[in-house]
Amino acid sequence: MKKTVLLAAATAISLSLGGVASAATITAGSQLSIGGTDNFTPTSITFTPVTANIGGDTLDFAVMGTCTGCVTMIGSLSTLTVLPQQIFTATNLGNTTTMVLQVASFTFSPAGSPGHALDALDITGAGYATLTGFANTPIIWQLTTQGTAGVVSGFTFSATEIAQIPIPGALPLFASGIVGLWALGRRRKRQQVTSAIA
Repeated sequence: MKKTVLLAAATAISLSLGGVASAATITAGSQLSIGGTDNFTPTSITFTPVTANIGGDTLDFAVMGTCTGCVTMIGSLSTLTVLPQQIFTATNLGNTTTMVLQVASFTFSPAGSPGHALDALDITGAGYATLTGFANTPIIWQLTTQGTAGVVSGFTFSATEIAQIPIPGALPLFASGIVGLWALGRRRKRQQVTSAIA
């Protein structure tokens, strides 16, 4: 009976110290594909217009569905853009997703270079995504555009959630419970020693 009371007390203490568990992260491998039009140079891309479309999504991003004009892109992105920077916001079917870019690498391939019939700009990087009902989640992403540099062309943008090894949300809760049990055990031991001496 005493062990049950100790366990209940430790659970109550750990719940009061642990707080509310956070939302789950977006499932690793979830993908979101966005398409639109742009104008690019070897070191920058300007989205024209700033609205774009969701053309496909998988796993957790499936709640976004497909849509036209539901994505608002940043006006432009270049090697001089100060990061972190929110790249887009998309709202559809009552859900919202955003992506914040923290690291970016620009690779320009001129027409005629191996594997490129047209000028191409690839921007790859990492950051985090948000999605209604989920915690901020680290992602890797790639944006590709091809055509003639300086002329309006089309871009495709793909964001993929990366596998994570997070500290489980219950770990702080478990640790605080262990500390509570230790404190109660120590108090009980002191009481037994005091009563034995008296």
